[in-house]
Amino acid sequence: MKHVFDNPGFKNYLLSKKKKLKADGLSIWFSTIPIPLDLFDTFFDSWKEFFALYLDHLIVSIILANNIHLLNSREINFKDLPTDGLSPRSKDIVTEIIIHCLKSDSQYHKFAKELSNILGVDDYILEESALMSALSHKGKKYERLFIPTLFRTLISRDYPVALTEVAIKNGDMFGNIVADRIGLYRAGFGDALSALFNELLDYKIEKCSGLISHESSVKLRFENSSDPSVNSRVLHARSSDGCLWQPFFDGDVKMKLNPNHPFYKVIAECGNPLATFQILLRMSEIECHSTSTRELELIEGFRINLSKSLLDN
Repeated sequence: MKHVFDNPGFKNYLLSKKKKLKADGLSIWFSTIPIPLDLFDTFFDSWKEFFALYLDHLIVSIILANNIHLLNSREINFKDLPTDGLSPRSKDIVTEIIIHCLKSDSQYHKFAKELSNILGVDDYILEESALMSALSHKGKKYERLFIPTLFRTLISRDYPVALTEVAIKNGDMFGNIVADRIGLYRAGFGDALSALFNELLDYKIEKCSGLISHESSVKLRFENSSDPSVNSRVLHARSSDGCLWQPFFDGDVKMKLNPNHPFYKVIAECGNPLATFQILLRMSEIECHSTSTRELELIEGFRINLSKSLLDN
């Protein structure tokens, strides 16, 4: 089977590979944690940024683990890294080690280039400032960093000592880093995002190494919707729950119309999108002005169910 590194390809890979994963309307479930499709899209769209950040963490962990004798002699515990709690003196020591390694050993640059080419991050640059920024992350430690099988083989080839310190426990470190970047702070989502990121690494490396799909970036135009009183209340942006539309209030009732929902294109290409805007805006007003919890639940349920039913149109 030919694999393409794009959003639908990764989604199909997940659903075909993992029994614990399932798609349900507007969400993909990791065990008991629902990842809204809109959030899934945000995550995948940021793949290059996440891969570059992963490389920063991986390379700096290898450099420092490979020089653990220097850390120990200066009373810096590798098991505490990464951390935002390094003293100014410790930061200077670590910075000195990193700069010395990058200047004196060109193999680190070659190694980083080899890994970045596999991940398709062709513009990745190994920089001391980026490595120190990664090292200041507050969260789980490098002993819990996930390393894919091929990368582990390459590290064993060039820096075997590093594998005695890095990635020696469950590989769930990166979930909090992803959550920080996409602004998601909910109990349980860190583990789900960690599993999702690890699967993305495996998919890229094992199924489509070096291959990058170029999806169309053409933006839809709503040339027939010329009513400014309506247009000013329609924000073309992702909804937080993956629905086609979602009401919000900033002094006036407005709505988000989700470009990532398949029916968005249908609206854009129809003869009178303004009529659709007016209907959805009126429904947004009803939802925002609801005073009964029961009524609000019914309206939200209708919006979610209708959005689900329009996914295949």
